Amino acid sequence: MARFSLFSRSLLFFSLCFLVSIPALSSFQDTNDQDTVPWQKKQQPVYTTIRLSSTRPVIDGKLDDDCWKNGTWAGDYHQWIPVEGAKPTWPTVFNIQYDDK
Repeated sequence: MARFSLFSRSLLFFSLCFLVSIPALSSFQDTNDQDTVPWQKKQQPVYTTIRLSSTRPVIDGKLDDDCWKNGTWAGDYHQWIPVEGAKPTWPTVFNIQYDDK
């Protein structure tokens, strides 16, 4: 019975692992173009932006600046982890405004 070196056994092991994984790799598909949640309609979201008409907001996590009274707030997110498609634990909304800079 032939004795194999540690290198030869390791090479044989990794070669077999690679050969076994080839069918799994060939069936892999990018899921970015597929719906993962069956109830979710495949529709691009539309966000409304407005030009900033008051002074710039202070980025401090507080929404007490005058500019946040204008514009359209958007959200309606769903969880991905831990429960895909569930309502989010913490609701998130955003408002997009811009100026010349």
